[in-house]
Amino acid sequence: MAVEYIVANRKDKSIGVIGLSVAVFEAIAKYSIEDMDDVMVTLSTKFRKNISCKVEKNHLVLNMNILVRIGRNVNEISQEVQQHVLNEIKQMTNIKEIIVNINIRGFYI
Repeated sequence: MAVEYIVANRKDKSIGVIGLSVAVFEAIAKYSIEDMDDVMVTLSTKFRKNISCKVEKNHLVLNMNILVRIGRNVNEISQEVQQHVLNEIKQMTNIKEIIVNINIRGFYI
């Protein structure tokens, strides 16, 4: 399987190019969610990743499978997760063309 990279510095090619693997964005998203209360990432299986990242139409697309604490509003927590992950990726990589898709897989106590 080929590894996809996102070019991070398009401005100054005279000193080289910085490429970030999609695994970097998956890790940032995972650690971002671990900072939050009332939400957690589902467990990965051999055949399914809990967070996946790909590039589509010049946008970084993150798909995240999460669990929400029982009693929390699913719409509110989904929006909070989207915004938090978006902010963390922007801060850490300066990439701005990001789509964060949230899949609620269930609830936990």
